[in-house]
Amino acid sequence: MILYEPSTRVVAADRFLRVFELFGIYWATAALMLVCTVVMIAHRMRTGRFKTMHVITVGVLLVLGSATLLLHDKRFIQWKPTVLLALTAVAFLGSSVIGRQPWRDACSRGVQ
Repeated sequence: MILYEPSTRVVAADRFLRVFELFGIYWATAALMLVCTVVMIAHRMRTGRFKTMHVITVGVLLVLGSATLLLHDKRFIQWKPTVLLALTAVAFLGSSVIGRQPWRDACSRGVQ
């Protein structure tokens, strides 16, 4: 099966919600960890390299998901979106001071 970028997010969310409905948050967390890791590896096998966002997402997910499963506390997995958005914000703020400036690059190209 070839995984296309938009559908990978849908597949991960779909699997999480289906497992959550049937078995609860802990099984859903494990399913999300598995699906996101498989998506990252499939992308690597297909393209020959890792996407930075996949690696960051899987890293955060494995840390917070493991904490959720080991401590039986769903608050850890609920922090995942907040941590990912905070890391994205830090990357954009940091890039305005040093290195590439993704906002300026995106705005100068316009909508394609």
